[in-house]
Amino acid sequence: MSRLIVSALAAATLVAGGLAATPVAADSAPKNVIVLIGDGMGYNHIDNASSYLAGTTRWQVEWDPATFTGGELGGTPSQEFETWNRVSQQTFPVTGSYDPKAAWSDFNWVKKHPTDSAAAGTALAMVEGGAIDWTGHANDEVRNIEETVDFFDAVSTVSQWVEANSSWKETLVIVTADHETGYLVGPESDPAFDAMTGNKGEVPKLSWHSGDHTNVLVPVFFKGAGAATLAAHATGEDPVRGAFLDNTALANFLIEDLWRAADPTEEPTEQPTEQPTEAPTEAPTEQPTEAPTEQPTEQPTEAPTEQPTAETSEKPTHDAKPLPIGPKQPGKPIASAPKMPVTGGELIMLALLASGLISSGVVLVRRRQAS
Repeated sequence: MSRLIVSALAAATLVAGGLAATPVAADSAPKNVIVLIGDGMGYNHIDNASSYLAGTTRWQVEWDPATFTGGELGGTPSQEFETWNRVSQQTFPVTGSYDPKAAWSDFNWVKKHPTDSAAAGTALAMVEGGAIDWTGHANDEVRNIEETVDFFDAVSTVSQWVEANSSWKETLVIVTADHETGYLVGPESDPAFDAMTGNKGEVPKLSWHSGDHTNVLVPVFFKGAGAATLAAHATGEDPVRGAFLDNTALANFLIEDLWRAADPTEEPTEQPTEQPTEAPTEAPTEQPTEAPTEQPTEQPTEAPTEQPTAETSEKPTHDAKPLPIGPKQPGKPIASAPKMPVTGGELIMLALLASGLISSGVVLVRRRQAS
């Protein structure tokens, strides 16, 4: 089993364990969200693997920049997630934005000023196929197939988990990329856009035109609760790929539409008015008057006369007797000394350790209760 599938199972397990967010509006938003990101995976990376696996492609394009005509050729997808809802996503850095007309009028335009880091939104339970990006930088179509197929398997694992342990009515799964790497296209591309071709079990005919990230639109496939709301964020329009998201829209969808915090003006107005007025007025008037008057009169007269005589005879024998627990050895757990209670200091250390482990385990998983 690949590391990517293990990560997918881990993400699904975290969601199953109750670490996914609870949405603000349960009737229109998902209870669980799982995002799978193929690092550097564009439409043609998917078709590269599909062509090898099944001899089919779905996202190939033939386009003539001179006449501004052409489009997607269609076809049969090899993966079930390719039949989900789909929009595209631009991955331009903050210094620019995607221009559909420029992208399809000039073959080399998408290579200008590409993003240098992940541009897609983060998520609650996230699985990333990071090695797809490496194969794009290396222009290695064989390894690209291997890594993309592993990513396919991870998506399939998550889908199976949803159907076995949750449902599409309460879980949203998103499959996308942070950017495209390598400018992978058909073999006769530049200046026109040519389609990749190939047979099952063979590496398709293709060409690479960059060793870096590009500004090619990347796919966003999604299925489950909240899908219609996500689709509404795709306000851009591309002549070939259709509706597309801004690269900040996915993050805004997760934060604003699903896990928007309650109005900050509500809580601060109630708590400061009630608690400070009642607690300080009652506690100082009752406790200081009774406790100091009784304890000093009774305890000082009895304790000093009786305790010194008893402790002086017994304490030396108690101190001379060694404790049954010895000094802690490196690498030995505290539990190696049975029948001895854990001290307060040790409990604090255990609590801090547990807190750190939990925090690291849910760094990509947020939980908020509906207000």
